[in-house]
Amino acid sequence: MKSVAIIGAGAAGLTCLKSLLEYGIEPVVFERSDRFGGLWKLNENEQECDTAAYRSLITNTSKQMMAFSDFPFEKEVADFPSREVVSEYLKNYTEQFHLAEYISFNTTVIHADKQSEGRFIVEVESGGNSETHIFDWLIIANGRHEKTSMPDIEGLDTFTGRVLHSRDYFSPESFEGKKVLAVGAGSSAIDIASEVAEIASGAFLSMRSPSWLVPRFIDNKAYDLQLTKLSASLPKVVREKAFRSKLMKAYRQYDDEAIRQYFGTPDHSLDLEKQRFVPNDLLLKRLEQGKLNVKPVIQFISGNQVTFEDGSTETVDTIIFATGYQIDIPFIESSVTKVENNYVPLYQQIFSPNTRHLAMCGMCYIVGPILPALEMQGRYIAEVIAGHTQLPSPEVMKQEVEKHRRLCEERKVNPMRVQTLTYLDVIAQIIGVSPKVWGNLGSLLQLLTGPVVAARYRLNGRQSQKELARKVLKNLRRG
Repeated sequence: MKSVAIIGAGAAGLTCLKSLLEYGIEPVVFERSDRFGGLWKLNENEQECDTAAYRSLITNTSKQMMAFSDFPFEKEVADFPSREVVSEYLKNYTEQFHLAEYISFNTTVIHADKQSEGRFIVEVESGGNSETHIFDWLIIANGRHEKTSMPDIEGLDTFTGRVLHSRDYFSPESFEGKKVLAVGAGSSAIDIASEVAEIASGAFLSMRSPSWLVPRFIDNKAYDLQLTKLSASLPKVVREKAFRSKLMKAYRQYDDEAIRQYFGTPDHSLDLEKQRFVPNDLLLKRLEQGKLNVKPVIQFISGNQVTFEDGSTETVDTIIFATGYQIDIPFIESSVTKVENNYVPLYQQIFSPNTRHLAMCGMCYIVGPILPALEMQGRYIAEVIAGHTQLPSPEVMKQEVEKHRRLCEERKVNPMRVQTLTYLDVIAQIIGVSPKVWGNLGSLLQLLTGPVVAARYRLNGRQSQKELARKVLKNLRRG
């Protein structure tokens, strides 16, 4: 039996573990903390947070779209689950598939390198003691929400107030009566700015470029349940026009200059493949209430004065940078793999073309439902390790990786960005789990006109669960 090490027991590590167990392969999972769950694990002290998940966090995707392919959320769960619910979901997932017994908690990977004979040597530390292990395969699933990314802003070092990254934000209470500036255009920046604005004496949101705000519910239905396989097959221009029409309808209920300027003006372009879409129901209300002001990019800082590109100046007490993260794999030798400009060359965002038997799960930037994308990566990894799916030659993988990188460079798109729904289809085709129409006539209508949920990838192929998948699809049709 092949020996496999998985580094990290977050959602990525858990689904890799579960997928390998389905093929009779028993890996060892090294988790540096005392709990599984990664980003979603809860701190026993609810006044603090040791992950990037702040207290009020709810998912950007509905429970139907976010669920693993063979483990739906409970019916009673809200359409957009909270961090506590997702944490409980992963706990139930771990218990259901008996995963915890394979996890070595409080164990930190200190160093990992490739031996001359092709196996991996992994040094770990636990309880003050270090050990060395040898493995045939190494799977890195330590996440991408640890090492924060901070912008280089003139005068930031002179700021006399409080500076923090969104990873260190947990709740708004400490900002009551303060003037707070949030920086960023993603979900964290918009969520935090909207929340803090309710109790701050002044709240500002600095954005480099506008995001399209998406109400979590459009026409009384979760927004992401309205994207179907049929609609996805329409020409891009038709899809974008239809989506834009829905968004503009939602925006028209507000009458505020900032909303017209930054969110959804007629000359604000929409590109479903390039642009950022942020599900949020609170920001537009805060703008309309006058509790939050949108600002352009920061030009420079002097003391507690922040000057923006439009020449305006604000005095603030706190700056919260929601400016993303840097990929960090501190334990791996650069000769095995290295990170350059926050980019790791990976075939299908998973396999190293330069180092045999090295895979990464959850290292890419996922747009859309996260758990199904991680699960599909885990299934692909397990298929390869079990010998059911063959990888291309290293030369072909390198060519494909470089081709993808150049294409993204031309289109000015992050080469590590994947859109879940497209990505699932690509990987499913490779490992042979795409749903077959003729074998699933009873689910045909739902496959074509229903949401693109992960359960469809359990209808066919290895590790299929037809009855469960059909039940999930049937329940979706019932609404």
